Amino acid sequence: MPDITLCKGVNCPHKEGCYRYTAIPSEFMQSYFMTPPIEDGKCDYYWGENREAILNKPVNDLSRGCTVDDVFNTVVITAIQAQQT
Repeated sequence: MPDITLCKGVNCPHKEGCYRYTAIPSEFMQSYFMTPPIEDGKCDYYWGENREAILNKPVNDLSRGCTVDDVFNTVVITAIQAQQT
C-alpha cells in the first residue's frame, strides 16, 4: 500500500515507468493528483529510474499532538536509520 499521492497517468508519456502510476492503490483511502503534474512533457513528480533509492530512505511521521519527547525520539531514530542505509 503506497503512502504517496498517485497519478492517474492521463496523457502522460512516462506513466508505464512511473511508480506513482504503477503502484497498487490503498484499499482504504488513496490520494491522487487532481490534474496531471505535466508541463512541457516533463513531470516534476516522476518516480522512475531512481524510485528504489527514493523509497528506501528512512521516513518517520509525527502527529500534531506530539510532545517534545516524541520529536526528540523520532529525530534520534531517524538519524540511526539514516546511518544504516
